[in-house]
Amino acid sequence: MPGLDGLERATYDIRAQLRRSRRPRTADLVIVDTAQARAALDSHDGWAALIDAIADREPLAIAILAPLPYPERHLSPKIATQVHQARAALAALPTRTTAGESALAALAAVEGAVDSDVRLAHSVAAAGNVHLGTAAVMRATGPAGKLKIEPAALRTARLGDAGEVSAHERPYRAQSISATIDPVARKAHAGGFSTFITDPDGVTRRAPAAIVAGDGLYMSLAMSLALARIGPRAEASFAAADRFLALPGTQVPLADHSTVLISYLGPAGTFPRVDAAALLAGEGPPVTLAGKLVIVSDPRGRRLQTPLGPMSEAEVTATYVHNLLFDEALTTASPLVTLLIIALLGAGLTTLAARHRWRWIAPAAVWSALGYALIAHIFYVGFGLVLEVAAPVIAAAVIAAAPLVTRRVLNRQGAP
Repeated sequence: MPGLDGLERATYDIRAQLRRSRRPRTADLVIVDTAQARAALDSHDGWAALIDAIADREPLAIAILAPLPYPERHLSPKIATQVHQARAALAALPTRTTAGESALAALAAVEGAVDSDVRLAHSVAAAGNVHLGTAAVMRATGPAGKLKIEPAALRTARLGDAGEVSAHERPYRAQSISATIDPVARKAHAGGFSTFITDPDGVTRRAPAAIVAGDGLYMSLAMSLALARIGPRAEASFAAADRFLALPGTQVPLADHSTVLISYLGPAGTFPRVDAAALLAGEGPPVTLAGKLVIVSDPRGRRLQTPLGPMSEAEVTATYVHNLLFDEALTTASPLVTLLIIALLGAGLTTLAARHRWRWIAPAAVWSALGYALIAHIFYVGFGLVLEVAAPVIAAAVIAAAPLVTRRVLNRQGAP
């Protein structure tokens, strides 16, 4: 039925909004907000300084959501060598004029800009626990875009080859990707895709458990962080055909196209956050970062619309990680369950029609629909099970209306 999917999404959002906000079950997820440090993070030097500042506080892992796909080396190696030699020669002079001092400072600045990629790679390597996010343009159908060379940012994220599964189970395909440059990514500890799924109404309700890129299957950045939290030797296995993602000690249920239906804990601000500008200024954060999973937000400030309002990608990532760690991902009921519910609702209403209880049919349909909606909400809150609501309610309305309309038509025609 046209528009039925949209109605079903709306009933899901209503249930999410009616559910009471929950506090995170761990204090180990912290967001570094980069909104006030955007100017500093326009350069790789700024990113290197921020990673150094976070690493000094000994977190368990540092997740960088924003890929850094472009090098900042603006000079050819030959010219860069000339600049280095000129600066060294000028610095070796026993005395320098004011103009010479200015020239030396200018050459040092140029040399510093040339080496910013090297410094960023050094900071990533020194931290030893950086997880890099890779962005993707995805679609659910069709072939994946080809990867001429597997980017270094994804090499630790590979789950295996993309197998053959049914159309509804097939993971999203990356048509194009944006990954951090290889010289930096090679120094990272791990990584994964940081992209979320936006439904046709513009709301983010799901996250990919894995994404196909080229001929490979790759994990999400959230899964990479969850594995870091579980333990150094923790591994994940992905079984699209069985509709679950296996992590040590738990199985995460999968929805269509091997996605995870996110269970939002609350609106924006649910997870503790630290100001990146304060870290760069050397100020102590309001919460300790030692042993924590630190998620650095995208300085471009992109926000996702969720059932509970706008949130940063970092907040949605933290929620996704929390779902994976504490077995909170929602389960969608199978179509057979929906058909069974429709059959049960229809059986009661048709029984009333067969017994000519005409006055009871409409009230029974209304109360049945309300009662079922309440039951669906209880299952959502208590068991994390998402039952379809729109289809059964519409079916109950149609089943109730059919005998009433038929009776009225027959009465007008004088039928007994």
